[in-house]
Amino acid sequence: METQHKISSAEKRKKTENSGEDNSEESFTTVTRRKPKCRRSDLTKSADNNQLIDALTTPLEMQRLEEYYEVCITSLQCLPKQIGLAKLLKSENIINIMKIQYKSPYKVLVQFQKLEDAYHLINCKKILDLGYHCRIVNETHLSFGVVKGIDIGIEEQEILENLTSSCEISSVKRLKRLDINGILSKKEKSIVATESATLNNEEVTRMETDACTEKQEEKQKISKIWVIIKRVKEILFSESKVEEKILDIVKKQKEDVLKSFRLEPVTICFDSVLAGNPKSIESRDTIRYEVLKKWEKNTIKEGIKSSVTL
Repeated sequence: METQHKISSAEKRKKTENSGEDNSEESFTTVTRRKPKCRRSDLTKSADNNQLIDALTTPLEMQRLEEYYEVCITSLQCLPKQIGLAKLLKSENIINIMKIQYKSPYKVLVQFQKLEDAYHLINCKKILDLGYHCRIVNETHLSFGVVKGIDIGIEEQEILENLTSSCEISSVKRLKRLDINGILSKKEKSIVATESATLNNEEVTRMETDACTEKQEEKQKISKIWVIIKRVKEILFSESKVEEKILDIVKKQKEDVLKSFRLEPVTICFDSVLAGNPKSIESRDTIRYEVLKKWEKNTIKEGIKSSVTL
């Protein structure tokens, strides 16, 4: 046996020497790729259709096959470590946890087998009281839209109170831009976050119309007031009947537009002009109002400052 082993080893040496000479002459070797090895896979029966399927071996494929729900826990402060978090979840009777993965000291991913257990964690009062924010990963629960044409002087809280939507508006953030001096200045656009899966353009357009706050309404009232002032000036300098002209003014106005306003050097005061609705005005009901005007030298014509029956 020993002699045979020596002979075989000697033959191998000769072969290696010969192959080395060949390689030295050719100066390169040819490398080929090996054939892939066939892995043995277990065969399992499917309970639904009684068909044979290959059992997946890689963890990634197993993860794709298994259905699970992942909850992301975030916090502004450091989250408890593995043992502390496990004790917290156990004390709150949160079960069926498949895996806990720490992404950072402020972010943790928790996998569940059932959706009910995931929502149990999200709605856990103690976790919410600790300031932790929980949400299901890959679930669209917020939609964002840009609302244009909002006055720069309006604060974000005031915008949030004035906007209305079919779904709940969670937050409003005004956009900013850098000016020439490198200072951030407000823009007339704001980002609105709504708690819904989708947000269509019609909803955003309706929000833009609702963005007209009290300040913008006051501007519209002021513009209407100046129309009245201009019309009253025409009345005072005309020779036609004052009652007909004033009736023409009142018919064109809406309720709650104006009760009194002041113009220098002329003071014009409407007292309860809009006390009645437009229908009563058109039916020529009695409306008491006073029109007072003071000029620097002359006085107003008689009859205008007294009560007029329309």
